[in-house]
Amino acid sequence: MSSAGLKIFIFIVFIINVLKPLFPVSTVKYQLSFDNRIHHEAEIKIIFNDLPNRPLTLNMSRASPGDYTLFEFSKNVYNIKAHDLNGKRLEIFFLNQDKWQIKKHTGNVIFSYTLFGDHMDGTHSSISSDHIYLNIPSAFIWAEGLEDIPIEVYINNPESNWSIMTQLVPVTKNIYKAPDFNYFIDSPIEITTFTTFEWFVKSGGKTQKIRLAVHHRESPSTINIFQKHVEAIVNECMKIFGELPDFDYGEYTFITNYLPTAKNDGMEHRNSTVITSNRNLRNYMTINLRLIAHEFIHAWNIERIRPGSLESFNLREANISEELWFVEGITSYYQDLVLLRAKIINFNSFLGFIGEKINYVYNFPGNELHSVVEMSRMAVYFNGGVFEDPTNLSNIYISYYSYGAVLGFAMDIMIRSGFKDISLDDFMKKIWQDYGKTNKGYSNDDLEKDLALLTGDSQFAKIFFNKYIYGKELPDLKNPLSNAGIILKKRYPSRASMGRIWILSNRNHGVVVNSYTQKNEPYYQAGIDIRDTILEMDKTAIRYTDDILRVLGRHKPNDKILIKFRKDNGTIKQSIITLEEIKALILISYEVSGVKITEQIRQFRKKWFE
Repeated sequence: MSSAGLKIFIFIVFIINVLKPLFPVSTVKYQLSFDNRIHHEAEIKIIFNDLPNRPLTLNMSRASPGDYTLFEFSKNVYNIKAHDLNGKRLEIFFLNQDKWQIKKHTGNVIFSYTLFGDHMDGTHSSISSDHIYLNIPSAFIWAEGLEDIPIEVYINNPESNWSIMTQLVPVTKNIYKAPDFNYFIDSPIEITTFTTFEWFVKSGGKTQKIRLAVHHRESPSTINIFQKHVEAIVNECMKIFGELPDFDYGEYTFITNYLPTAKNDGMEHRNSTVITSNRNLRNYMTINLRLIAHEFIHAWNIERIRPGSLESFNLREANISEELWFVEGITSYYQDLVLLRAKIINFNSFLGFIGEKINYVYNFPGNELHSVVEMSRMAVYFNGGVFEDPTNLSNIYISYYSYGAVLGFAMDIMIRSGFKDISLDDFMKKIWQDYGKTNKGYSNDDLEKDLALLTGDSQFAKIFFNKYIYGKELPDLKNPLSNAGIILKKRYPSRASMGRIWILSNRNHGVVVNSYTQKNEPYYQAGIDIRDTILEMDKTAIRYTDDILRVLGRHKPNDKILIKFRKDNGTIKQSIITLEEIKALILISYEVSGVKITEQIRQFRKKWFE
């Protein structure tokens, strides 16, 4: 080699060595096997090649997209090892409970561990002789700084007749890939025996595939009915937004489990959803279909129409958002409206579902303390959070699912009542165009601005948001509901109550309070709380809840009666309790209440429900 050639060679080697740490790893490879699945274990290997010359830091997620609280997933990871391609053991430094580091390596690392999973819902992982479900954040350790690197997953399918369902991209029968870590972390994997349906939907000049995979113990006729309903739901959801999203790789997959061991849960993903339920389809078709509708609406509302607060999801910390009332609440309103429009439920059933939410939101005292924006913020505590210490939940919190659904219902009927030929559907289409299709994060202020633009009435939008979204007021629905021939009224007028009867139970010939009492009910005001035992009311000995009902039956609201009770420390107390009218509310149609409907009401309903 000439002197000049040698210099060029040395320079090239120098450049490669200097720049090598800047070149990304070509692919991160995961290998999965399930030899001990009968005891709920999986073996997972991660293969890193051509690593930069710096420490390799590995993490286990603490949060999972679609949930907003913390889960310590690392508690189910153990038997952690690392070696190089030659089998040489590499030292692993424990940084904290879910972070590890390999400080010295030669560029190639095989990192392995055992995963335990036996919780069948959308957030955790479930490994058994019956099936394998892996929610990626709960199952997979990942490398810091390699988030942009493509990922391949090699699955050792333990049964020849089991299928693999995932939104990951198939390479071969048992190898799947993701373009980067963000796509991978959002791509659950389930392996089992499915009944599978596929159909195609045309939208926006494109034809896309919808897959429905059902893990079940149902008859073929029940599953066929279920599939037809799911197809109708897909079509109705598409009408709300005017089109399907552009699903990555042209398909969307429902991964569903209807088994006695499952938890009732649904988890949305960009191109798929995982639904688990212990309610069988034969007897609980409607309630299961409500969750199907809810999760599919999320393909627009959260997976693509994203709050700016969740644009960059933090897998290691709690994720706080003030827009969850819109993300989950508006979706919860539409889940029932979609079923009505698809003719899966009737008008009275729809009113029953919405009425349940109104009854809860309007009667629980939490909104005296917190607006729906603040309830959204509190998801970090109550969205699947588990506490060793008790919380005062019934007095301080209303689920943003129900709260937001009631506000969505109110917004829809108020828009339809006050503005010609526009509705919440038009609002959702506008939000989709402005934020979903443009991949632009939105805020509550942006929602208010779009409502003002849609209606042409900035004052209406300002009042609605200031009173009901940022404020703690609840809408007066009486006049808007009359336009649709609907009445909101007391369910049991003139009947006496001292609070929620279902928090009482018969125990040892006494009636015990099993929940913290609410500050807006007579129990609370009389000094009665959890673990107290009611002994006597109105000079009548109380041994069973039926005794309480008989006493209440001979009184009217506002009557004052003497109540005797034993505190949990054994002290006997007595107090005067002022009875109230049962708070329960109900939504009913004019037809049910015997009121004649007009042609104007018929047309209002037709535009709303068809």
